[in-house]
Amino acid sequence: QGFSSLAFAGRKADPKSPSMGGKCCKGEELKDGQPELMSQTGALSPTPTEEEAIKSIPSATPKHRKIEVEEIAITLKKTSRCSRLGVDVDLSENTYLLVDKVNDGLVMEWNKANPAKSVKTNDRIISVNGTKGDAHAMTEVCKKDDDLEMVVHRAQ
Repeated sequence: QGFSSLAFAGRKADPKSPSMGGKCCKGEELKDGQPELMSQTGALSPTPTEEEAIKSIPSATPKHRKIEVEEIAITLKKTSRCSRLGVDVDLSENTYLLVDKVNDGLVMEWNKANPAKSVKTNDRIISVNGTKGDAHAMTEVCKKDDDLEMVVHRAQ
């Protein structure tokens, strides 16, 4: 079933006037001096296929830029005088410990003794005594071991 009438701006279309596909759209009615585009070779290019159109769109994916990472190796030793690491860490990434804050403890002592290799907020502890890839396992190593060798990454 087709539509019986079309409404434009609140008016019904006049069935006697030319409509889409009528004389003017078919090129049967040309004004003086108006060229016949349909008869000119190559005047209208074919519509690109969907695949061609997609290929022509620039990629929306940003170019990957290489992020420089500084790797710092630190060694901490728990003693009877100080056994507290003194760092608040975020475990939400599950594969590393994100340093939220450095407090009083072994890490702050390390920072004072090694300012060029200090541990800072937003550093990532990626390994503790060889355990890596599991944030919860790394925290367990920190709790049970007295000697800790950590690998810390800092984005540049």
